[in-house]
Amino acid sequence: MVDEVNRMPQYLSPAIAYGFIVGDFREAWNSLCWNPLARNRGNFLFGLLAMTLLEWSCRLASADQTGQALADYSRALAAIEPRYFTLLPKPCAGSRDFEL
Repeated sequence: MVDEVNRMPQYLSPAIAYGFIVGDFREAWNSLCWNPLARNRGNFLFGLLAMTLLEWSCRLASADQTGQALADYSRALAAIEPRYFTLLPKPCAGSRDFEL
């Protein structure tokens, strides 16, 4: 659905949003791999895309009313990369829309 005034999509299904995030990563990666003149190699770009995917997946898991999807997802992430759950020395800005 498109807002006719702003011409912006108002809703993307989870599958379409996931496809955009993963597709952008894949295409940027492939472009950099084939470009011998690329100097910066996309470090910040790939970090941003990784955080975008993390936020997207947290929002999707948070949509489960039972809380089980978020608990399962958190456990799986902790098993892969425990540093996601490192306690920080001071409070940070909280998220209003989702948690991990």
